[in-house]
Amino acid sequence: MAKLNLTLITSLCLIVAAPVAMADKRPDGAERQQAVEHQREVQRMKDREQEHSQERRNQADKDREKLELRTQEQAEEEQGLDGDAHGNEKAQEMRARRDERKAIKEEYDANRDKGDEGVDRELDAEDRDEEQKEKAKKPWWKFWGD
Repeated sequence: MAKLNLTLITSLCLIVAAPVAMADKRPDGAERQQAVEHQREVQRMKDREQEHSQERRNQADKDREKLELRTQEQAEEEQGLDGDAHGNEKAQEMRARRDERKAIKEEYDANRDKGDEGVDRELDAEDRDEEQKEKAKKPWWKFWGD
């Protein structure tokens, strides 16, 4: 507690005495001139930094515009090319196979009704029931029964 009081009293004395001590030290003409020069130099440095930052922003804008132009030109070139012209012969062949598979699957799915995924349409109704019972999958809940 005594240390706290001593610290508090010392702090208050310094706070009260500091303005009085500073008032006695008034700068003379040379010191004022140095202070003014220092402020001018600081202002010049700030101005230079602002100019440099503006130049960097302008350069970044120019770079961004160039990149956008390049990207746009590349997009236009890609649009001008035929879709099958990309890649080598093997890639073109694989794309053709993929497109053929998709067309077959779409045609097959278009002829199916919802829920007929496992039904063979070529069987007549009587055979279908027997055939489907033989091919039926085990219900999911029976996997956990044993």
